[in-house]
Amino acid sequence: MEQLNQYDPIKFKQVVVRLETNLGYDIDNCIMAVKFGMDALKDWGGIEDDTKKHFPKLTIIYNPELEKNTSKLFFKGHVGDNFKTIQCSYSLKNACTENQSCIQD
Repeated sequence: MEQLNQYDPIKFKQVVVRLETNLGYDIDNCIMAVKFGMDALKDWGGIEDDTKKHFPKLTIIYNPELEKNTSKLFFKGHVGDNFKTIQCSYSLKNACTENQSCIQD
């Protein structure tokens, strides 16, 4: 997720991840969106590792209110004394085109 590079680096102590999806896949097939998102967050320096010590909880939710073929991935956790959220959106236009964007608050 190259979009992470547009933000000031932060490092979560632990991160809780929620994926909301309307990709049209079976819900269990959406796990790869989480895998790629966590790998990108780790490579960006947002978390030390994606082991259970740093990544204790994952929720995947089908959200029919999202635009079809779209997912939102939320990373939530503490950074110092503050609670932060990074939201990444993923849109699959067709099998060959991907659009991603991220928001940090």
